[in-house]
Amino acid sequence: MNKLLIEFLEMLDFSRTEAEELYPDWAATIDLLGLEEQDVRFAKEEWIPQHWDISIKGVRLCIGAYIRELIEIGKIKKYKERGIKVIYGISPSQPPCYSAIKIAGGEKVAVMYPDFLLSIVLGGFFNKLSLFTEDDSLLSERCRHCALNRTRINSSVRQVIPEPDVIWTWKLFCDEAAKTEELIQCLTDNHWDYIASGIPHDACLGEHEDKDPERITYLGNQFREGHRQIEEITGIEIQNKHVYAAIKEYANYTRKLDRLTRMVTNTDPQPVGGNELALFGTTISLIFNSGLTRFEEAIDSMIEEVAVRIQEGKGILPKGSPRMGCHFTPICVPWVDRLFRQNGVAVSFSSHVSFFKHEFLPFDYADPYQMLAQLWLRHPNSVNLGYHIELMVEMLKEYDIDAMLYGFFSFDRWLGSYQSMTLKEIEEQTGVRHFYIEGDFWEDRNYKKTDRKGRIESIAYFLKSNKLFTDANYSD
Repeated sequence: MNKLLIEFLEMLDFSRTEAEELYPDWAATIDLLGLEEQDVRFAKEEWIPQHWDISIKGVRLCIGAYIRELIEIGKIKKYKERGIKVIYGISPSQPPCYSAIKIAGGEKVAVMYPDFLLSIVLGGFFNKLSLFTEDDSLLSERCRHCALNRTRINSSVRQVIPEPDVIWTWKLFCDEAAKTEELIQCLTDNHWDYIASGIPHDACLGEHEDKDPERITYLGNQFREGHRQIEEITGIEIQNKHVYAAIKEYANYTRKLDRLTRMVTNTDPQPVGGNELALFGTTISLIFNSGLTRFEEAIDSMIEEVAVRIQEGKGILPKGSPRMGCHFTPICVPWVDRLFRQNGVAVSFSSHVSFFKHEFLPFDYADPYQMLAQLWLRHPNSVNLGYHIELMVEMLKEYDIDAMLYGFFSFDRWLGSYQSMTLKEIEEQTGVRHFYIEGDFWEDRNYKKTDRKGRIESIAYFLKSNKLFTDANYSD
């Protein structure tokens, strides 16, 4: 038994007994991914302690929950041998749709987002996503193809991620994901069923899509039809009660996440960093075959510990330091948050995985699929540019920040375009300064720390100078 692998789990609050029980599957997963002993040692002794505040129990538990789900990837072949149906999802998508399948099927089905999970764990905790992005023969990074899709291709072709019974892919944001799925099937001898769901991006500029019954009915029926096809392929019956249960589970976690986000972002000094917030926020973009229970335990602990830090006046930077929100703090390249903090700026909430009052209004529909559709169309990133601007302006009114940071999805035709086209208008309407750094959420192969250090230092210098000037004027 490799002592290092046991110690890695114990660092994340696994008990010795639990670590030893998990060891066979944990060691097999490490081998499957191609990680070596020095990679695990580097993650344990350097990368994780440098970029994640593991003095906080909630953070340790949260990272541990991600590791537990990583072990699920190593068990997929065993699941298939036992006749368990395997269903993959991709992001961006509507996670409760998958949760409902897991609730309905229980131990008869395994449901997960393997490529997204690999990207988060290998990039954020090991700095080794290059294991699945270095092969440029399929989707070249020089053509700015998404590293998430490159990870999906390479991990599938190499059989690190075994073929599923069915994959449910989406065209809600990303139009490359479905094409990637087709490419994978062209490159392998194995073929599986896949479902593609989406909605036309044909809403008028400024249209309130979450108030359009025709649009909500259409999208709700896309979700419903996806479940119907899953039933045909797997034999698992998905009833409305399972969808309601999934919505309730999702709502319970998101309300806790909303509380944590507001505690952190609207407190001065800021008690924890943007990496930690995004770590908990990313959970709502995924589905976990191992379940949400441990993430619930982690966020409950996190809320309690943050409350204590607030009471004691402890912060990651001195009171009055500038604070900056981000579209989605790039936790796969966590040095971005660390470098801003070293230069006196606290990265705080991520708008992609945060909420505002509008999103917690009661539903206008009783049908669970229409509920999910309305929930999707209430978020700024899901709608037309005009409504996106309106919703983002409302969101920024609820958070105490000095600036917003964008640019880590510059390769993305949907999110990258949104950010380029809307930042000026949002800045003018809110008075919150907006900054843009050409970068990549998933990896830093094209955007090294040394290349972006000067840009980060310049933004930090501006914000600190502007904060001093503004505070001086207010004091007069």
